[in-house]
Amino acid sequence: MQKYLLISFFIFSFLILILPVNAQNLNNYAIEADIQKSGITNVKLVLIFSEPIKYFESVLPIKVSDLNITSNAGQVLCNNKLSEITLISCEIPLNENKKTLTIKYNSLEYVKNTHNGFAFSGDFNIKIPSENVLVAIRLPEGMVLNNDIPGGSTIPFTNSTSTDGRKITFIWRIQNFDDNLLNFQIFYESGIKIDSGILTNPIYVTSIFVLIVLTGLGAIILIKTLNQKRTVRLEKENEKLKILEKKAVEEKKEAEEENKKKEQELEKKYYYINKLKEKVKKIKKTKINYKESLSILDDYERNILSTIQESNEGINQQEIAKKTNISKAKVSKVVKKLQEMKFISVERHGRTNIVKFLDKNM
Repeated sequence: MQKYLLISFFIFSFLILILPVNAQNLNNYAIEADIQKSGITNVKLVLIFSEPIKYFESVLPIKVSDLNITSNAGQVLCNNKLSEITLISCEIPLNENKKTLTIKYNSLEYVKNTHNGFAFSGDFNIKIPSENVLVAIRLPEGMVLNNDIPGGSTIPFTNSTSTDGRKITFIWRIQNFDDNLLNFQIFYESGIKIDSGILTNPIYVTSIFVLIVLTGLGAIILIKTLNQKRTVRLEKENEKLKILEKKAVEEKKEAEEENKKKEQELEKKYYYINKLKEKVKKIKKTKINYKESLSILDDYERNILSTIQESNEGINQQEIAKKTNISKAKVSKVVKKLQEMKFISVERHGRTNIVKFLDKNM
């Protein structure tokens, strides 16, 4: 399988050299590689052609993932083949005003582990001459150059470097690039290094031990303080809860006492009502002794009662006053008393009262 892949690679590389696209030139070729701590390298290639082309082919001698090809002139139609090597074959609608092609992909094959760090090795040659080539390779955060490498930590030597405070970027600028290999190497390591000799130094070991002990004590004190604060806070919350519970019990007790008073008052009212009912029943059941009742009447009352009794159809109070020669006020008072004693009945007719004698069959 590897034999066939190798043969395919050489055949395709030969075809790339003789295709018309290679007759085209690039005004600018920008290479940006961002190395991650995981070992994955995010690559972005920007090709600005001198003249518009309709077809583009190239070979990436590595295995890639997440390959994405775009153009500022419109949709790009590709028939790429991804395996141990990557074959790019695309139709691109470039024109005089829009001649930019962008290729993005990820790869794990650029970074290798070494005995004292890491080595980045990337070949970005696409076999197209370019007036200007700009290469920017960014190390992972916290990584620095390994200066112990014979021959230099960057190949070729970098033109310049920059940093944003977290990552270091190495920059190469190449003009009038033709067929030179765009192969770049960077040897790097972690920015935090511990000399193995220090680890055997008793003072260093003691300092580390003391630091660990102090850190542990600090953590214990912090945890204890936090627990104390938590305990105090819980006690305060419990006190508040007890106060609220006590208040709720008191309010409940007050409500029960209030309800009890209301119940007692209602019982008293019902008691008096029942007593009155019984009294009324007794009064209703009690027969009036007519003769005895007459004996307790005075002369005015007997006179007025006799006048009422003589009138079978009833009589008004004015006529009673005329016949008895008693004042109207006195007549009204006596009529009221006789009505209460059940001797007479009083019916309202307009503005006057009609008084009738009640036959008690006594």
